[in-house]
Amino acid sequence: MHGNDELVGLVRSVLVTDIALADAESLSASDDLYQAGLTSLQAVQVLVALEERLEMIFPDEEVTLETFRSIGSIAERLATVLERADPLNAQPAPAEGVQR
Repeated sequence: MHGNDELVGLVRSVLVTDIALADAESLSASDDLYQAGLTSLQAVQVLVALEERLEMIFPDEEVTLETFRSIGSIAERLATVLERADPLNAQPAPAEGVQR
């Protein structure tokens, strides 16, 4: 299973290499990608690149502006989708108040 840090790194890599989003390497996981210059077409390109790299399909209901708002929000949705796709390999949720 992919950890959140790994997924954040993957999303950042797609933004840098596939999309060439300016300053993607210096964005925090919570920075607004649309304010950083991400267009709707680029959001679709990010979606396709992630689907190809992870060999999965992003469910239509997960394709929202909010999902693609930040690197962290994309990584969180990916983790959820991947967990649903492979529940046997899912990592247990951390205890309440504990961060991963």
